[in-house]
Amino acid sequence: MLQSLHLVQPVTVQEASKALAGFGEKAKIYAGGAELLLLLRNGLLQSEVLIDVKKIERLHEIRLNDGTLQIGACVTHHALENSTLVRKHAPALAYAESQVANVRVRNQGTLGGNLAFNDPHSDPGTVLLIHNASIVIGNERGE
Repeated sequence: MLQSLHLVQPVTVQEASKALAGFGEKAKIYAGGAELLLLLRNGLLQSEVLIDVKKIERLHEIRLNDGTLQIGACVTHHALENSTLVRKHAPALAYAESQVANVRVRNQGTLGGNLAFNDPHSDPGTVLLIHNASIVIGNERGE
């Protein structure tokens, strides 16, 4: 069973970054929570604060910008599997996303969380390497 947690729900990357800096090691970033909640429930990870980034709209975007496919960290596996843009510009990623775990995990789990968890058996990270992907991170000072 999970202990009581304080929930912070920023609406910008800058707010999330400030909250993370302010709470330090007590806080964990939360989006889909598929892997994070398992670790917390099993006592493999401790946290007093969850910083829920699901309200940051730009982290849910899938868009094409100057020929580059941009995927926000909060985009779910299900959304990637079914995205017209992903199917057209990165079909191997769309297929890999359709194979992630099960329907519940694909509906809840996010690409950002999957990459942050860094499971060596995870398909999305491997497929992103094939596509020469890069990651843009941000904090209160910018990207």
